[in-house]
Amino acid sequence: MKSKIFTKIAKNIQVTILAIAIIVSSIQFSGVTEVKADDATFEASISGFPESYKPYLRQLHATYPNWTFQPFNTGIDFGTAVDNEASNDRSLTHTNYSEFLQSNASGDYNTATGKYIAKDGSTWVTASKNAVAYFMDPRNFLNDTYVFMFENLAYDAVNQTQAGVEAILTGSFMANTNIAYLDANGTYIPTAESYSSKILQAAQTSGASAYYIASKILQEVGSGRNGIYAGMGASGSVSGNYSTSYKGIYNFYNIGASTSSQPILNGLKWASNAKNGYGTPWNTPGASIIGGAQYIAEKYINVGQNTTYLQKFNVTAKNTYKHQYMTNIFGCASETGTTAKAYDTLGIKSNQRHFIIPVYNNMPGDNTTVTMGKSGDKTGVITSNVNLRQGPSTGYSSLTKLSKDDVVTIKENVLTDRNYSVSWLSNPYWTKVDVVKNGVSYTGYVSTEYVTPEVENNLITGTTVSVKATTSNPNEKVIYRSDNPAVATVDDAGNITAVGDGTTTIRAFAVSGNFATYTIQVFTKGCVLDKTKATIGVGKKVKLNATVYPTDAPDKTVTWTSSNTSVAKVSKTGKVTGVGVGNATISATATAIGGAVGTCKIKVIRPVTGVKLNKTKKTLRVGNTYTLKATVIPEDATNKNVKWKSDNTAVAKVKKGVVTAVAPGTATITVTTNNGKKTATALITVISGQIGFKSVASYNQNTIKLTWNAATNVSGYIIYRRNSAGKYKKIAKLSASVTSYKDKKLVTGNTYSYKIRTYTVSGGKTHKSSFSAAASAKVVPKRVKFVSAMALQGNSAVVRWKRDKWVTGYQVYKKSNIQLKYRRVRTTKKNTVVKFTDGKAVSGYTYYYKVRSYKVVYGKKVYGKYSKVVSLSK
Repeated sequence: MKSKIFTKIAKNIQVTILAIAIIVSSIQFSGVTEVKADDATFEASISGFPESYKPYLRQLHATYPNWTFQPFNTGIDFGTAVDNEASNDRSLTHTNYSEFLQSNASGDYNTATGKYIAKDGSTWVTASKNAVAYFMDPRNFLNDTYVFMFENLAYDAVNQTQAGVEAILTGSFMANTNIAYLDANGTYIPTAESYSSKILQAAQTSGASAYYIASKILQEVGSGRNGIYAGMGASGSVSGNYSTSYKGIYNFYNIGASTSSQPILNGLKWASNAKNGYGTPWNTPGASIIGGAQYIAEKYINVGQNTTYLQKFNVTAKNTYKHQYMTNIFGCASETGTTAKAYDTLGIKSNQRHFIIPVYNNMPGDNTTVTMGKSGDKTGVITSNVNLRQGPSTGYSSLTKLSKDDVVTIKENVLTDRNYSVSWLSNPYWTKVDVVKNGVSYTGYVSTEYVTPEVENNLITGTTVSVKATTSNPNEKVIYRSDNPAVATVDDAGNITAVGDGTTTIRAFAVSGNFATYTIQVFTKGCVLDKTKATIGVGKKVKLNATVYPTDAPDKTVTWTSSNTSVAKVSKTGKVTGVGVGNATISATATAIGGAVGTCKIKVIRPVTGVKLNKTKKTLRVGNTYTLKATVIPEDATNKNVKWKSDNTAVAKVKKGVVTAVAPGTATITVTTNNGKKTATALITVISGQIGFKSVASYNQNTIKLTWNAATNVSGYIIYRRNSAGKYKKIAKLSASVTSYKDKKLVTGNTYSYKIRTYTVSGGKTHKSSFSAAASAKVVPKRVKFVSAMALQGNSAVVRWKRDKWVTGYQVYKKSNIQLKYRRVRTTKKNTVVKFTDGKAVSGYTYYYKVRSYKVVYGKKVYGKYSKVVSLSK
C-alpha cells in the first residue's frame, strides 16, 4: 500500500512499504454493563447529519449503542472536493485493478502506447474521478467494517493499555519482545524494555493513539522477524545495517522515505539528520518510536487530521487537499477493514468509540440513474468468454456461460452492490443484460469490461459533438470518460471530439456510481451502413442506407452485393429481401474513395405463427412445482425461443416453464415467442402449503414458546399438542399477524411435542395445509442473567445474578485463562442466594464464570441453560 508523510508541513513524501494497518482503540472487561442511550437521545445526537447519513448511523447504533457520531461540516461542495483530490496525483491506484478506476486523462495516459503513465514505481497510476468520488463519499463506508476510518485517533489514557498494544503486535517481531538493536559499530545490544511499553510511552508523550502508533509501525515496516538477531525486524528501515552509510540508524515510520529507486535509504538519511528535530538522529529503536510518534501527532493528529479518512483526504480548513499521509485511493478502506477484524478478534468492537464523519455540500443522490444518447435499451456484444451472474458481483451464482461475440440487450449499468473489497476493486461496475443462450432466455449481470455497447454515432476525425448526459438528480455531478482517448476524447461538459480511426465508448458516471454509455465509430474516410446486423423472415424486406465519408466526397456512389443470394438478395438501392433460411453478408462498396466497404450481416428466419401450452389450468400446493410445455408453430420455425412471465409472482413464479407455487391465490402464466411475439396462457390456482416451526424452546419453568415465519396470503395458523394418548389435539387458532405462541401451565422437566398448519378462508371455505413435522421441547428454568462481575482487593472477586423466584437454587462454574474446562465451585439450595464470592481469584489471571439454575421436581433436579459467560481480570 502507498502512504505519504511529510518532511515539511506542505511537502508530500511517498512511502513505498507494503503492509496492513490495524487500529484498535479500547479494551474493557466483558462483564461491564453497557449504558445505552434511548432513541430520542440518539436522534438528537445525529441531528447535525444529512438525512442520507442517518439510516446507516441508526443501523450502527442498533448494534453498537456505545458508539457516538459527530458530523464534521467541511463546507465544501462534494464535486469540488472530488475534482481536487483527483488532481495533481493526490490519489493513485494499482494497475492490478479495474481500468475504470484508472484515469486516462491527458498526462495520465499515453495514447500512442495505450498504457497508463506510472506515477510511483511501475504499477501505481492516477485514480479516475469516479474512483475518487466512491472512496470520498463517507456513506459508502458507514458499516461496522469500514466506519473505523472515521475513528478519533487521539490518545486515550483510560482505554489504551499495554495489553492492547500487545494484542495488535501479535505475530510480529515486536510481540511480547524486548527491544534489541545494532549500534553504529554493528554491536548487538539487547535491552530490558519491551516494544509495547515503548509504544505506550510514545502515545503518552505525543498525544496519538497507542493503537494507531502500533498499527502504523506494522504498516510501514511489516511484521517479519530478523533472521539473525533476536528482538529485531526484517525491514531495512529497522535492521540497523541496511546501508554502510547509515549503520545503527532506525526509522520505524519511514518518515522521509520519498519516492525514488531507494526510498528506504532516503528514510534512513532523514532519520540520521539532527537538523530534522524530534530526537534525531534516531540511533536506537526507542528514539525512532518516540520521535516518529511525536512527528506524526504534531503534523497530523494534533492539527485536526485526527482520523484515517482526514489523513487521506484533508478536507479541513488548514492545507486543504494537501499534507495528506497517503496517495493510495483504497488504502484508507483497506487499513480500516483490517481494523474491524482486529476488534472482532479482541472482542472489543462494541466498546465506547467516537467517530468524526465529514459532511459535504451537494452530496450525491441515492442510486441516481443516468441516460445518454439513445433512449431505452441498447444492444451490446460480449468481448470474452464470461459468466452471466444473478447479481452485480462475482459473489453471485452463475446463470450461464456467455461466449465471445454473443449479442445481448443492455438494460442498465450499475455500481456493484457489494461493499468495498479486493473483488470490488477488480469488478466495480456491472451491466445488466437480457440474452438468449442455447434456446433459453436469461437476465443477469456481466462485468462491464466484457460488454461493448452498440455504435450510436459515426464521426469524422477532427469533428466534435455534444452528447450531454442527464441524471435523475439534476444537481449531481457527472464524470465523463472515454474508453480510448486515441479514438475520441470527452470534456467535463460532454463534448466528444473525434481523434483517430476506431471505435470507443464514452461513459457518463454519476458520482453515486451508476453510468450510461454512448459508443461512437470514428473514420478518416469510409463507407458506413445504418445497420450492421438485421433479422428478417423469408419473403420479408429491409432497407439499408449507406453513408460515404468524407461528406464532401465528389462521388458517393456505392455498389450493393450479397454473399449468398439463395439466402438474401439486394437491389441497386440497398433493399434486401429474404429468400431462404440462413445467413448472408450484404456489402456496399464505395469505389470512388478507394474501395471502402460497409457491411451488414443478414439473418433470414422462418417466422413463428403461434404457440400453445400443454395445460391451460392447473392447481398446485404452496411450494410445489409443475412444468408447462410450450409448442411453437410451425414446427420448423427458425427461432423457437420463448419467454415466460407470471402476472402475480407473489402467488406463482415461472422460470423456463417451471411454475413454482408461492402463496395461495391465482396467477396467469404467459408464454411469448421471441419471434412474432405470439402468446398462450395458463391459469394457476395455488392453495396453502406446509409450514414449519422456526423454534420450539422452553421459555421458563412452566412455559414453552413456539415461533414460526409468517406465511403469505393465509388467514392464520392452528397449533396442535400431543396428549398422553399420543394424539395431537388443537390448542390454539391464531390470526395471520401472529408468529409466536406461549403454551403455559406445563410441568417442569416434561417434554412436549407440537405441530402447526396454516388455514386459508376463501369463498366461504376454510382450506388447511398439511401438518408440519413435529417439534419438541423440554420445560426447564429460565437462563440466569448476570448483573455484575467485580474484582476485590486481595485474592477475592464477586459475581452477582438476577433472582428467579420459581427455581430451587443455582450452580456456579468457574475456570481461568490457563484452564481448559469449567469446574463447579458452588451449589446453592436457596433461590435467594444470588451472588458468589470467589476467595481464590489470584492476581495476574483472567477468570470466567457461568451459572445455571435448577428446580427440584419429584425429587430430581431439572437444570436451566447456562448463563452467558462473564469475565474479570485480577
